[in-house]
Order: sequence, then structure tokens, then C-alpha cells
Amino acid sequence: MNREIYATDGEYTLLPISDEDRENYSELYRQINGEHTLFLNPFCKDTMWKQVLEGVEKVFSIFNNNGEYCGSTEIQRPESDIPEIGIDLLENMRNKGIATRVVVMLAKRAYQDKPVEYYLIRISSKNKHSKHVFEKLGVIPIGTTESRFNTLMNCLCSNKNYMYSNMR
Repeated sequence: MNREIYATDGEYTLLPISDEDRENYSELYRQINGEHTLFLNPFCKDTMWKQVLEGVEKVFSIFNNNGEYCGSTEIQRPESDIPEIGIDLLENMRNKGIATRVVVMLAKRAYQDKPVEYYLIRISSKNKHSKHVFEKLGVIPIGTTESRFNTLMNCLCSNKNYMYSNMR
């Protein structure tokens, strides 16, 4: 690894994501999304990987001091006055305090690049791990919203009467 370190606390290091991380990143998203992940489809995997490398978000790979890949973290909308922080860890790296350390490290370093009043964190109501991490950090909930996908599915599933018209 010959990349410039974005941030480190001596135990964990954040490196800008690169092609070296592709397989680790793909495995991370397979673990998160199971067999439904688009990273299992070669075309989608290539398209999504290109977006990770070239997109607006700042994405970083997390490594421990043994050089093991732990997961990824990102800043979405980095030029916004309210950027969003996200973090995903491999299953075997969870519940070890890594997430809280990395989020603090990322926020402090990102603040040096662009001072902001606060960061936005979106957490699925089903994601107990993330809720716990950010509660430990003292995050203040400001509200809840339903995801667009869930809103669509709820709407479709609640309408029992469908009308089909085959106009020719």
C-alpha cells in the first residue's frame, strides 16, 4: 500500500479507496446485503465500483495496525454545509469499538478540510449496531423518515385493488 494516509490514530488508518480495495469492498457489501447485493452481478459490480472510485463521495478504506482491511467509511456530499458520515465494517470487525474510533477520526479530519457545524447520520431503524455506535458518540436524533423504497413498497402492498387495462 503506497497511498497517502487520510487519517490515523496509530491503531486504525483511513486510506482513500483504490483499486487495491475492490475485492475487500465487494465482500463487505456481500456481508451487508447478503446474496441480494448487486456486487454479485459482474456488470453491476463494475458500474458500482466505478461510482465508488469516481463519485462525489469521499470513500476511505479502514485498516488496522496489522494491515487488515476492516471496512469502509465515507463522507457523502462533502461540499455541503451538512455532510453525511457513513461507516460499514466487516462482520468479524464489528463490536470491537472500531466504528466509534473511526467516526471520530474521520469527522475530525474532515473538519480540517471543511469546517461544518455538524454532520448528518442516517441510520436504518433495523440497524441496531449503527444506532448503538452513534448513541455512544452522543448523537442527537432529529427525526425519522421512511426510505423511498419502503414508502413505495408500503404503498404498493396496501393497495389491494389493482386495475389492469390492456389497451390496443
